[in-house]
Amino acid sequence: MGPTHIDEYLALDGICFLVSALCSYGSIRRNKGTAARRSRLEQIAGFLFVFGFIAMTFISIHFAYELV
Repeated sequence: MGPTHIDEYLALDGICFLVSALCSYGSIRRNKGTAARRSRLEQIAGFLFVFGFIAMTFISIHFAYELV
C-alpha cells in the first residue's frame, strides 16, 4: 500500500480543535461587545469541536483498518 495522507488530515483536525479552543476562550474572556457576539463565538466553538471530534473518529477508523 502506498503512502497515506493521515498525518495531513490529523493536522487539519488539530487546527479545527485549536480554532474551537480560541473561540471558546474568546467568548469567556470577552468583556466588551454584545452578548450576541459572545453567543456566536460559543456556537462556532461548539460546532468546530463536534466536527473535529467526528472527523478524528473517522480518520482513526480509516487508519486502523487501512481504508485510506
